[in-house]
Amino acid sequence: MPWKIQIAAVVLHGALLSAAVPNCPAGLPVGNVQLQIQSVAGDSPRPLRGINRVQEGDELLYAPVIRGRDKREGEVAMVLVPASASKREEENLVVLDPKPAQKPARWKVPFGASLVVYVYGPDGLNAGKVKRFLSRDHEFISQLADYAERTAQTEALLQALATPDEMGAGENLNAALQGFASNYGISNKLDRNAPMDQQTMALFRNLNPALSAYDPISPQGGRRLSQTTGLATTVAAMFLGNPVGLAAGGAAMGLNLKTLLFPNTEFRSSFAQPISSGGVTLCGKREPSQGRTRMAYLWALRIPDSGPPEVAVAGANHIPLRLKTPVQVKVADAQWKILDRAHDWALIDGDGKAIPVGVRPLTDKRALEVDLTRAEIPPGSYGLKAGWDWDSLTVDGEIFVHALSAFEHAKLSADSHDRLIHHSGKQVVELEGEDFQFVEKVALTRSGDKYDAPVAVPFSLPLGQRKGPQQWLEMEVDTTPLDPGRYSLLLTQQDGRSYPVQVQVLPEPPKIVNLPLRVNQGEKEQTVAIRGEGLDRLASIEADGVKLELKKASADGRTREARVELPDEARKGDTLDLQLGVRDYARPIALDGGLAVVGPRPGIAGSRLSLPDGMEIALRPNELPAGIFAATLLRVRNTNAATAVRLNCASAASDGLKVSVGEESATAKLQAMGAGSLYLSFDPGAWPNGCRLMATLENPEEGLSEPYELGRVVRLPRIEGFRLTDEPAGNGDYVGVLTGRDLETIERTGWNTENGSPVPGLPAAMAGGGQKQSLKIRMPWPSPAPHAPLYVWLRGERQGRATTSRY
Repeated sequence: MPWKIQIAAVVLHGALLSAAVPNCPAGLPVGNVQLQIQSVAGDSPRPLRGINRVQEGDELLYAPVIRGRDKREGEVAMVLVPASASKREEENLVVLDPKPAQKPARWKVPFGASLVVYVYGPDGLNAGKVKRFLSRDHEFISQLADYAERTAQTEALLQALATPDEMGAGENLNAALQGFASNYGISNKLDRNAPMDQQTMALFRNLNPALSAYDPISPQGGRRLSQTTGLATTVAAMFLGNPVGLAAGGAAMGLNLKTLLFPNTEFRSSFAQPISSGGVTLCGKREPSQGRTRMAYLWALRIPDSGPPEVAVAGANHIPLRLKTPVQVKVADAQWKILDRAHDWALIDGDGKAIPVGVRPLTDKRALEVDLTRAEIPPGSYGLKAGWDWDSLTVDGEIFVHALSAFEHAKLSADSHDRLIHHSGKQVVELEGEDFQFVEKVALTRSGDKYDAPVAVPFSLPLGQRKGPQQWLEMEVDTTPLDPGRYSLLLTQQDGRSYPVQVQVLPEPPKIVNLPLRVNQGEKEQTVAIRGEGLDRLASIEADGVKLELKKASADGRTREARVELPDEARKGDTLDLQLGVRDYARPIALDGGLAVVGPRPGIAGSRLSLPDGMEIALRPNELPAGIFAATLLRVRNTNAATAVRLNCASAASDGLKVSVGEESATAKLQAMGAGSLYLSFDPGAWPNGCRLMATLENPEEGLSEPYELGRVVRLPRIEGFRLTDEPAGNGDYVGVLTGRDLETIERTGWNTENGSPVPGLPAAMAGGGQKQSLKIRMPWPSPAPHAPLYVWLRGERQGRATTSRY
């Protein structure tokens, strides 16, 4: 142990005070005193208990703290041990003159002292005798040094346990234990998962090895640790109740003092607790002493012989308002051990104003914990300063104070928002819009789902925690298990509160399968078809210099059209990038080369239809008889060898029949007939009756022409025979009989286009005739002329059609 230490030891004879002082857990108070020191410069006195130097010319001040009519009999004296080795060679200690214990007293310090012993004798003191006894054993000084260190630590533990704060009892107690262990560098001795009583025992045994066999919670002792006050009482009882006192240097301290100093005196350990008057209460054992044995109480306090330590901020120096925050500092090991003796800590603003704050060293972190829980202080830059006896201690470096963010404006960056797609794996995303430097934990939970447990999200800050304002925070979110919907990112800061930031997990963006979209040169306005998935979620489609307007999507979101207006300067071969605006996406989705300008669209300028002669039933204009091949010569433009013709009904959803140039099948044939002409033959029977048959040209590059109507498909009956019978049908009509095929299409019959009689029934199949039918009809008699032609009305028609059948 280094010799350059200072210890104040107070030995008190004790008539116990009649009034109990509440801050003595276990045992009773044995005396209230004020022990102070005044500097040689005449500065205001400071408590001896917190002084760092006792120098030549200083004055030791004593004052009894007496309640009511109590008296303090006898005398008090001070014993000083020199601090310098050379002085100790001349004289190892000096006993200052005894003074009456009932009155305040003061002594001038003749030299720098390393030990001050305060002696109280109820029957007076013999200074020479005290000096002779103390001078006999040089080991006594080192024992007092050990005892002083252990006593100071025990007092600190008691103070930590007994000091109330705003936390609950359990939190307060746990914080006290953890803080004390950190401050005295014995955190490695503490199992934070163990019960609090066991943690306290571990701490106290490390402070007082002689008590390692003592169990404060044994059934015999009957002690139970249920709250902070009880725990403090137990610790105090452990200190006071040991029969041999505090061990020092392997020998029993109490027994040595008893032998050296005070024959017939029982030594009892004591400790000090501060009182409101600025003095201290010395607490001692409750049990009475044996007859004719005087009692003595020892209170020891270690004080370093040192000036202010050199301290500099060495780590993160940005702290939040209204919280306790550790600030790492750089300080020499020897000076670190005494840094907790600084007093009256304050933050110093730019105008030099001092704002008092709480500060305590944290040994395991090599940091100063700055307590702003009660400080009224605006955000800003501050210096840190403390008192050191009558001097000052200035910490080199600045401390920046900030208000904690409420994250009201925090949001995902636009790029990050659009990367948060469901089932897309791990995505690195960023929050922006606030100061995130105090965030300590991030978790993700589904909004509105009270059963969804938050999942921890790994994150990082660009500079690190508490290293200055940081306007973005990077995270890695695993979207594999996430469904589309709204979620909350829970940001936990140093205050322990969780602040929600709303985010959205997106469905996959729409897919377009027919890229590039082709538009034709030379058309001011045209419509382009879009095919894919999720097209109903497209909000807009854009391309530089092009006007595009989306039309309504199909019910399944797989098809959609867009109206396109190309600029006049658009030329074949141009490609343009598309920008797709998607619902719930922050930014448009870029499709490079998504729009291509191709050559002019193919077109059909006209058609010349050719039908067989000698049709049994007259055709009307633009009718295409089913079952009979029709031929047409198409006048076309912008066609090539790869052109094809699509045939389908105007109302059909399917693509119908497609035939390419040079192709011939059982239902259609298409041949090029020179520039601008295509010959097409086909059977209209491939389409239903009444179909408006449309022809559309298709080029692989230039796309589809506008549909061109070739005609309306009509299914005509085939009349193979007609005869009139002499069977009356009423009203002057007679029964006629038609034979042929598809006769069910006939609704009425007559001798002209205006007047017809309804067919009385359906046709009947003819035996052995395969598809042949016979149909009874009603015909007026007589006919308008010999061999008059038969007229028939197809179902749904208003005028009759002439046939080649005659009577």
